Amino acid sequence: MNCSLFLQDRLFLQRMKKVKTSLKKKLNWNNFKIISLTLLSFGLLILNNCNILSGPQAREKVIVYFSDENLMFLVPVTYEIKEKTSTPKKAIELLVSLEPPDKSLYNLFPGETALLNFEIKDGIAFLNFSQKFRKAFEAGGTEGNLLISSINYTLSHFKEIKAIKFLIEGKEIETLGELDLKEPLAIDRWKNLFLTGREGRIPGEENRATIYFLEHKSLFIVPVTCVFQDSETLPQNVIHRLTKGLDEEWAKPTLPAGTEVLSFRVEDNVAYIDFNSAFLNVKNKVPPEIVINSLIFSLTEFNYIKKLHITIEGKDLKKYGSMNLPSMLARPEAINIIKLNDTRETGVNFRFTQRPGICL
Repeated sequence: MNCSLFLQDRLFLQRMKKVKTSLKKKLNWNNFKIISLTLLSFGLLILNNCNILSGPQAREKVIVYFSDENLMFLVPVTYEIKEKTSTPKKAIELLVSLEPPDKSLYNLFPGETALLNFEIKDGIAFLNFSQKFRKAFEAGGTEGNLLISSINYTLSHFKEIKAIKFLIEGKEIETLGELDLKEPLAIDRWKNLFLTGREGRIPGEENRATIYFLEHKSLFIVPVTCVFQDSETLPQNVIHRLTKGLDEEWAKPTLPAGTEVLSFRVEDNVAYIDFNSAFLNVKNKVPPEIVINSLIFSLTEFNYIKKLHITIEGKDLKKYGSMNLPSMLARPEAINIIKLNDTRETGVNFRFTQRPGICL
């Protein structure tokens, strides 16, 4: 046997073995990388879906209006939805289909009412309801009027809508109960207009102000439009009313008893309010969040007030009850907010056995 040939064959086999080992290592490494990247991607997906990496996903908010159980006023309730944008149609679908979040509130739509179509033309919202919609107006009076107002108030949060036209089964309607609806119904800025005595006869709107009182059964704050004789001190009058409430039992004051305004001024769209120490007397019946929010919502209804700065006898208010307060208080994004998994006392449920096609 030729030794040189034997050595060459042996060297060749050794080289081949090394190549084989190298390839095996590379393949194992590549497989390891592929598996690792796959597991990493899967893990990141889980973390993102659980809001661990990105944090809670932003949810759009929709405000709808339910009646109180005595058909006296309308209460705004804010729902969070999963859609990227809230639409007027979505708001009306929710208003029609959801049970109110508290047993003291009432959905005015007759059972099985359906929104058949919704479109906007030249600033007018055309709402086409099923025949069941008429049932709310059969007895006449308050319930039908409140139902129309609940739709009006709900759509008032969409700037593109200036008026509303109602249809039933595709046909425009001219009257519902005692309501004349021949012309499109203008969006109403003033919610729960409360007229009493001489103030109720004051013409124009310059003496009006919207005040957010406490509805004590649901612990929601409710916008009520009041009319005052003196238009020059409207913000101060609003604060005074928040300490006194209205004569009506349902409109409870939100500010602590004995609260007085020591000074008030507006500079650069900021209202600077100095209260006496009675403002600090937070009671369990009215949570501190209600006190602060009712004050912010009420005063920022004036278009020249965007933020509030509160002091107590000259000292900055940094903590109120359990709340830490910033120096400047801005209007919250939502009022009476309810998450759709919040059951409260009655739960948030659809009103129909067959649910409308709403993605919540």
